[in-house]
Amino acid sequence: MSHEIPQQSGEGSMDGRPWSSAELFAFIGFLSDEKNDGALQNTTLKFASPTLRKASGVMTEKFPQRHWPFDTTIRQQFTRLRDDWRVFKDILDASGTEWNDEARSFDLSEAQRAAFVHKHGTRANRIIDNGLPINERLDINIDTHANIFADEPDAGRNIFENEDICSLDVSARARDDPSSTIEDTRNNSNAPLSIATNPTQTASPKPSRVTKTTRKKAPSRATPKGAGTVVNTLANNRLRHPDLQEAMIAFADVEKCGLSREVNVAILQWLRKDPKNNPALWNAYGDVPTKLALLATEPGFEGVEFPVLE
Repeated sequence: MSHEIPQQSGEGSMDGRPWSSAELFAFIGFLSDEKNDGALQNTTLKFASPTLRKASGVMTEKFPQRHWPFDTTIRQQFTRLRDDWRVFKDILDASGTEWNDEARSFDLSEAQRAAFVHKHGTRANRIIDNGLPINERLDINIDTHANIFADEPDAGRNIFENEDICSLDVSARARDDPSSTIEDTRNNSNAPLSIATNPTQTASPKPSRVTKTTRKKAPSRATPKGAGTVVNTLANNRLRHPDLQEAMIAFADVEKCGLSREVNVAILQWLRKDPKNNPALWNAYGDVPTKLALLATEPGFEGVEFPVLE
């Protein structure tokens, strides 16, 4: 029995038509074999490219009636499967959710559904109602997806926590309407503390956060003043613990360089990982390029594209 997730017209392809069930499961089976053989060590696009090039040849041989360019059709389907897994795992790991293997869907509250849709967009609805593509005859199941993307971070690892996103939004709007800060502060006074204010807390977000549906949207990535906003807001609102005072100095370096949102978040996550030692280690290096080179070698940040600074 197979369970293929419905695709929108043309989704995952560049030739105007969705993948057939046979094509999709052939591709998933190929990825699983590559993972088991040790060829697919990392699922970031940079490191997965050799596997995707190989997939182009395999799919061309199996389905010659269609063109299989690795950098468009193959890569887009790979990215779709990978992002679907990230959302599936995020929902699966949340408190109060349960995967119904018989119905091939998630059991959860409407409030939780709304929270996941707010976080992941309409993709969350599709994952909640249909799960991931499986085919029992071909022995492709949820564990197959878990195996292929075993090195994947949690869906929220390289994005801000809800409180951080809300703080950024409040900070941005305060520039235009200072009076809005008072109301937003009152509304969020009971929000959970982030890891930065509680070093004994684990790195995983609290499961209860999935039920919060009133968070504000984060500013657009295209906002020119995003990097400075990230630095100032997180430094002022998320790093108040005495052990993290040196982190304030670290973020001063970040602000001067005007780094991207992704790099800012990577640095924040790393500082939170060991709030007593990592800020001191960061500040011990003399220049920012050396510091970024240090962070780029840290486990867990292989997928972050750090800039090369002169």
